[in-house]
Amino acid sequence: EIGALFDACDRLAGGPRGGGYRLLLPCVTRLLYATGMRHGEARRLKVSDVDLPSGTIAVGPSKTSEGRLVYISDELCRLMSEFDSAMQGVAPNREYFFSKLDGGMQCGRWLDPSFTAAKCIAGIDEPGVVKRIHDLRHTFCVHRLNRWASEGKDVRAMLPYLSAYIGHKSLASTDYYLHLVPEFYRDYSTLTESRNTLIPECGSAR
Repeated sequence: EIGALFDACDRLAGGPRGGGYRLLLPCVTRLLYATGMRHGEARRLKVSDVDLPSGTIAVGPSKTSEGRLVYISDELCRLMSEFDSAMQGVAPNREYFFSKLDGGMQCGRWLDPSFTAAKCIAGIDEPGVVKRIHDLRHTFCVHRLNRWASEGKDVRAMLPYLSAYIGHKSLASTDYYLHLVPEFYRDYSTLTESRNTLIPECGSAR
């Protein structure tokens, strides 16, 4: 489904507005899936928050997060660099990284129409189960935990790092994803009840 969604986003990228806007949807959807970032956090990113040479993004504080530093892959960094270069031609003095054409902040429901169109093209919605743009954040978390499990890592020890990376204020919010890791499903309640004795200190940074 993720591959089909990205393919659909790429097919929708040739919109009439041109310039950097042709890369907006492919870039944002990959960023949300690859980092677990909230779509509102991506919307509020300023150009000064995105340090592409170092591959880091400073995500600002929100009502549920104190702010943090997010590291991105070389592949994602290249796509965002391409987007940034293209946007310089249509909004050279923009304040926000994923800005409107006038350089200002996108509206709150900025991705909804495009994401709905991409889902339709990809054919990934099921009757009674509507997938939201925010579900890319959940998918990132589940895929990350399952990858750690397949690599033989101690998922319980890694959980606070995931929590800090995605900007949860408490580990209780991240505990939810453990029941979606097959090897922990049966022991989910026991693991979450005893988490305070298993977790090292893990602060966030900006």
